Amino acid sequence: MPLVSDLYVVVGVFFVYGLFIGSMGTVANVLMMYIWGTEPFIQGLHLFFGTGALIVPLITLPFLLKIEDHDRIGNQSTQDIHPQELKLIYPYSFAAASCAVTSIFFLILYILYPKIEG
Repeated sequence: MPLVSDLYVVVGVFFVYGLFIGSMGTVANVLMMYIWGTEPFIQGLHLFFGTGALIVPLITLPFLLKIEDHDRIGNQSTQDIHPQELKLIYPYSFAAASCAVTSIFFLILYILYPKIEG
């Protein structure tokens, strides 16, 4: 994503990403209730989601540019920011890999536990 400079492409990609992530979350909830029942596993799913939402900004922080506040004139910064200096490809790659691994895991669960008619 940080390599894309067209705003409309970024908005489109994030729209599709949101659709897939939302669908995957819903399917994960239903699949967990179907396989293991309701209470403790659903709470565990939401516990790990919250833990990830807390940890990911801490993982991403070292890859962000450091901008000095004392270099500001009005509302504009005098510091030049070059796209080559951004190292956001690493956290984006980590997020993509974790989504891919999770998707493969749910695909395997879907194959192992087909829908039982009845």
